[in-house]
Amino acid sequence: MAAEVGGSEFVRSPNDIAKVTAICRDWLHSILIAATETGLYPGDFVRLRRNQIEEAPTGRCSRIRTNKLDVPTYIPVTEAMDNIIDETRDGRHLVFVNASGGALTEHRASE
Repeated sequence: MAAEVGGSEFVRSPNDIAKVTAICRDWLHSILIAATETGLYPGDFVRLRRNQIEEAPTGRCSRIRTNKLDVPTYIPVTEAMDNIIDETRDGRHLVFVNASGGALTEHRASE
């Protein structure tokens, strides 16, 4: 069950996420996982590129410059995000794309 935190944020349990991902389309599943696993805003994770994924001593991490702070941020790549990144078609630079294969907009990702 969702719990309100700080008046504006919602925390989703793994059970909540599993219920949604069991019935949603693959592209929506990927967006939900990115939002919950990275903690990034849609405007940040929609810009995630494959070349921003780096090997680290403890596993892979994503290096992204966030809109809010405009400084490089390193985020560990979880197993769920690892699967999404690995399933990104060869030759495609962006991890998240729209139905036409173009850049996914922040607005569409947040819907």
